Amino acid sequence: MQKGGTQLVSDTYILLPLDLRQHPSSTLSEQLLPHLDRTAPVLFLAECVFCYMAPELSADILGWFGRTFNTLAGVIYEMCGLQ
Repeated sequence: MQKGGTQLVSDTYILLPLDLRQHPSSTLSEQLLPHLDRTAPVLFLAECVFCYMAPELSADILGWFGRTFNTLAGVIYEMCGLQ
């Protein structure tokens, strides 16, 4: 455990806290790429993230994943229309 308990790095699992509100592409490149194999299949999960961001930042993040990995699948869950 590191960064006040918000980061976990082991041989089989890595959990990284990232603030993507400013410069998402450079943050992702600097923080994620040292831990990932660009040629391995990647599953991108986003839960309740994009609804809190400007559309251009969301597009930047999705575009970065698409440009960076050879094989990519994404699952995006956004709560909307709840009353």
